[in-house]
Amino acid sequence: ALANVTFGYFVLPESLPKESRRAFNIHRANPVGALQQIRKYPLVPALAAAVFFWQVGHQVLPSTWAFYTMFKFHWTEAMVGISLGAVGLVTAISQGLLTRVVIPGVGERRTAVMGLVCAFCAYVVFAFASRGWMMFAGMSAWLMAGLVYPSMQAIMSQQVPANAQGELQGAVASLYSLAAVIGPPLMTQLFGRFSADGAPIHFPGAAFLCAASLMAVSGVLLVRAIRRGAARERVRTPAATTVEPAVPMETKPV
Repeated sequence: ALANVTFGYFVLPESLPKESRRAFNIHRANPVGALQQIRKYPLVPALAAAVFFWQVGHQVLPSTWAFYTMFKFHWTEAMVGISLGAVGLVTAISQGLLTRVVIPGVGERRTAVMGLVCAFCAYVVFAFASRGWMMFAGMSAWLMAGLVYPSMQAIMSQQVPANAQGELQGAVASLYSLAAVIGPPLMTQLFGRFSADGAPIHFPGAAFLCAASLMAVSGVLLVRAIRRGAARERVRTPAATTVEPAVPMETKPV
């Protein structure tokens, strides 16, 4: 981390013009301060909450994938490795290729909504899959789901001025860290609870169903924020005014 900071400070140039820079303030340059600052931008808190729920749900994959597939489908370690490689390949195609095509083509808002719908469908497929091949079929939805974060990141960036972009990134990174703390124990406990012999309902896919529910919550927050943003844009747009023809000036007789 220290090497990263040192490299960034001495090698990477500051892209923000000097006239737009702010003086360093320790009260804002921390996770809590950054989260407090983004509250003053009307749409950002809801968008940040959508990102947070998205990320908590996403923790189900690294936390339970191996346990779930080995328990339910009796996959070997090699098969788990192959499946994780397939996930990585799909993600690389999504973020490396489709990002340049889909987002410019349909826009950040539609891309984010479609991605959340695909993520919801993928998690439902994972939760109720009865054959191992169904897990690979569900991965195909990740071609769009992988575009959710860059799309929502772009939407949030459009809501804040240039001199607050770093503050926004810090706040989002803090939410990611918090999600990484909450998500893994939540998902592993759900899997352990509902896959145990004495479970009230034997349903090993409970963690994936929880992730699907979090995608739905994230989608609701995102759509509401988009609608609020559209309403604000309509209010700010001045109504069309009619221009009356100019009246010729009176001339005094000579």
